[in-house]
Amino acid sequence: MVNDILGKAQKEKHIPERMCVFCRKKFAKKDIIRYVFSRKNEEQYGETLEVDIAQTKKGRGYYVCSSQECQQKITQKGSIRRKRKGA
Repeated sequence: MVNDILGKAQKEKHIPERMCVFCRKKFAKKDIIRYVFSRKNEEQYGETLEVDIAQTKKGRGYYVCSSQECQQKITQKGSIRRKRKGA
């Protein structure tokens, strides 16, 4: 019984993880950048890709790590659109 009490107290807190859509590596949610397609000004520009700093915007999010390689891929035209589901 004493071991159960100590075991629960020493248990680590769960840290949410997300995977980069390009390099497929896992990162803590707070350490990865979330992108969302915005419908703002859709009539003029179509859907635009925005950084979701608070990670709370509506819509499907795309997580990209902060490596230079992956950040370059997100800016290339069409690279993230191939990752979209159902589009």
